[in-house]
Parts: sequence; C-alpha cells; structure tokens
Amino acid sequence: MHIIRLVLLGSLVLIVSCSTEVTSSDKQNHSVDDRISLGGPRTFRLGFSNIPRTMAPVDQESIWDDAAQFGEVVVVHKTISWSEFVEGEFSVSEKYGDDIVALKQAASQRDLDLILVLDIFDSTAEQISMLPATFDGSDFSDDLISSALTNEVSFLARNLEPWAMIIGNEINSVFERNPDLYFSYIELYARLYERAKQINPAIIVAPSFSYEELLGSIPGTAQYGPRWSLIDPLTNIMDTFAFSSFPSYVYPAARSIPSDYYKQIVDEVELPISFLSTGFHVGEGMSEDQITTATEQRRFLERLLQESEDLEAIVLTWLLARDSEIIPERYESLASSGLFDEENAPRPGWAVWTRASRRPLAVPILD
Repeated sequence: MHIIRLVLLGSLVLIVSCSTEVTSSDKQNHSVDDRISLGGPRTFRLGFSNIPRTMAPVDQESIWDDAAQFGEVVVVHKTISWSEFVEGEFSVSEKYGDDIVALKQAASQRDLDLILVLDIFDSTAEQISMLPATFDGSDFSDDLISSALTNEVSFLARNLEPWAMIIGNEINSVFERNPDLYFSYIELYARLYERAKQINPAIIVAPSFSYEELLGSIPGTAQYGPRWSLIDPLTNIMDTFAFSSFPSYVYPAARSIPSDYYKQIVDEVELPISFLSTGFHVGEGMSEDQITTATEQRRFLERLLQESEDLEAIVLTWLLARDSEIIPERYESLASSGLFDEENAPRPGWAVWTRASRRPLAVPILD
C-alpha cells in the first residue's frame, strides 16, 4: 500500500481568494507577531495548505484566512505549465500571468509567507505530471522538457517570489517506482536549484520527501531500511530537509509512534527541518487496522509541536485546517485529517493549534 501522494488537486492548485485585505508590516531581521501571547516565543512558522473544505467561494476564502489568523505560511501546490514555457521564460499567456498575480496578492494581502510546491511527478510517482501527449514516456534528459521546467522555475522565482519553493514533491517515491526518471530529475534539479538561487538568493529551495516511505515502514509494501542515502547527494543543493508525514497510517495510536521517530533526523541530516505537510486522519483509514480517533489526533499534534521546537524546525504545516469534500475518493481517509470535522465543528486538536499559533513567532527571517 502506498500511503499518500500529495499530488491531489492538479485542477485546484491556484485556489485563490484576494478580497480580504490585510495590511502588511515591515519585516525586520527578527520578527515577533502581534497576537496576544500565550506562552513563550516559538521558533517555527505555522500554516496550512490552501485545500478548502468545499469549492464554495466562502470556503475558498476561509482557508486563506485560517492560515493568516492562525499561522504565518500557506502551502500551495502547482503543476507544471509545460506549454507556457516551451518558447522561453518571458512569453506567458495572460491567464497564466493573472493567476500568478492573484496568488501573490492573496498571500501578500494577508501577510502570509508562500510555500510553493511544484508537483513535477504525477500521483503514481512513475511519470512526469501533465506532460503533453507528444512527450509521453520522456524524462528530463529531453532538452525541451528540461528547458520548459527551467523557464517556469525562473519565472516563478523572479515574479512570484515565494518564501520557499519545493521543486519536486515526495521525490523518494519516484525513486521507489521509476529509478531512471528519478536520476534524470536529480541531474536537472541541481541546475534548477542554482538558477532559482541566482535569481533570488532569499528563496528557500529544496525538494520534499515522503517521510514514512523514506523510513520504509509503509504497511502492505516491501519493507526496507531507511534510505537516508538519497539525501546525501543533495545536501549542498537544498536549503532545508522538507518532508510530508502522515504517521496515522502506520501508527493509529499516537502513543505507539517511536520516541525517536523524528529525532533520528538530526543524526542523519545537517539541514534545517521543515514539516512541509503533516496530518493524522480521524476514523477509518485505508484498512481496518488504521482506525483512529480525534483524541489520538490531538495527542499527535501536541507531540508534533513539541518535536518542532526540540528539533528547531523552521516551519510546521498541517495539510487540512478543515475536513475537505474535494479530495478524491481514493484518498477519502486523508480528507478526515482536518482540525475541523465534516460538520465544520472543531476537533480537540484545534484548541492545541490555536494556543500554539498565539505564541509569538521570534525567529531569524531567512532573507
């Protein structure tokens, strides 16, 4: 069983609402937000993805406001627009340009840092996502494919200016399913990293990993030892170790998660840690052995917040603020990982999150 591929919403990746204006404050070398304090300063940003509860305009607006009121970052997934960049970096369509402007405004109006995740691979992790039919079966050794991706990364670094750009999501899943494609990506990624940093040195650039798959602990699949060796060749060309983690599919009881589950990272990786996308489903999972409760979700979130502090993480995002009706049926259990349930009532974990969000943020800004 392959747990989750977070290439979920290719048609929804630019869900943007821009009507709520929030005055941005000038950013200093260190930032302390103006929420009423509950506890000492925390050292990591908090946030959600922009996946809404429903496609209703009010829900699309709400997820951005949730991120702004109870965090500092928003995670947006974007598929690659191959046809836009075949001719070069500076010849995009009016619609593409408008989408990018709207996305930038949605974040800046709410004073949110944007984490842009480029979904280069499809949900099977076996091929490149959204390639035109003429390129079916190709990899990144194809000059047109590599140049189009380089052009889009350049355009986004220059014009969108995200706080962080994740160039390739859960890339170790690709290694497990299509090693040839993976290694052609790795060769290109080095050039993409250098290009993005050349254009905007302040952007945090990295790929992301699927943590449970990296550890080789997914039930129903071949078991293997942790593949930390996949990270070694990338250490000098990624600014953070970013990963998704949904341990409820392996450990339905939060207390059964090993004590060193995340702590082992510091023994293997000498980079700042980013909990890029996390969650803990409530109810039925993908098998009868994966039934969890809202109490277990709360316990996991309490631990995750403490681990983020202990590991000096730079960001922690929870995939869903609210249970979502728009996630594909095959990922139905993932849709129940929100901190609000399907009736839009808060689960116990929401109080944990709001308390953490009201601790003032006091960390060096990486720019």
